[in-house]
Amino acid sequence: MKNILRIAIGTGVLLLIPLALTLLGSGVDGEGFHWTPVDFLVMGALIFITGCIYELGIKQVRNSTKRILLAIVLVVAFFLVWVDLAVGIFNIPGVSGS
Repeated sequence: MKNILRIAIGTGVLLLIPLALTLLGSGVDGEGFHWTPVDFLVMGALIFITGCIYELGIKQVRNSTKRILLAIVLVVAFFLVWVDLAVGIFNIPGVSGS
């Protein structure tokens, strides 16, 4: 329970970054971020689920090398899903951002 609360708080803190950028209207290209509530919900779920899978994984894996590998695999999977949702690199109908 303590770990889930920690993951939830971490998720909320990470979502403050795009919230601030959305409210301030600042972005890399000067046009700002335009996240909707659904964007925050999806990203929050993605971060929270990734954190929970990591917590479950490190409880099962005792070898530090395998823990590092687990973290790398989860980070890569996280970014692949995020990029696909944003711009549709895999062109999955109904899922991809393009």
